[in-house]
Amino acid sequence: MHWNLFTVLESDLSSISRFIEFDERNFATFSTELSKLLLSIGSEVDVVFKQLCKVVDEDARRKNIVDYHKVLSENDCIKSILTETVSIPRFGIEINPFEEWDADTRPQWWKSYNKVKHDRQENYHEASLENVLRSLAALMLCVFYLKKLSNSTSTNKEVTSMLQPKSQLLRLKEEYYYSNVVV
Repeated sequence: MHWNLFTVLESDLSSISRFIEFDERNFATFSTELSKLLLSIGSEVDVVFKQLCKVVDEDARRKNIVDYHKVLSENDCIKSILTETVSIPRFGIEINPFEEWDADTRPQWWKSYNKVKHDRQENYHEASLENVLRSLAALMLCVFYLKKLSNSTSTNKEVTSMLQPKSQLLRLKEEYYYSNVVV
């Protein structure tokens, strides 16, 4: 279910690349379409975070991103998510969506998602290409780890092969795939 929504959101983002070049020089670009995507992706990340935390520690508090960080960072089976990267080979982009996330600091894309969600008029510019790319990378990692934890005996390659249809834009580490063919 989550992977299917990820692929729909990824397809929507991919179509935007016909109008906005995915390049760091355009990362501050914002639009109504990017706003729609940021809100959809951020909401799905929140849902998957809750499920991830429940799988890792059923009794853990999971009300907000502070709770999510505590669960994720304190459990060996999942804390590697915080250092994972996602690439967009077609545009030569590599993203670590959780790089600035710690107990006191939220990822910028998450802060922007909340600003747009709660006060779109004032924070419309926060729905930027960079925040959408980072949030989608975060969603990909969350769904991958949820699938991995749900199939604990499977290798990373087996997990990525279960995620169908294949991602068309974003890519996890190459060693997570059976084929070295880059999308």
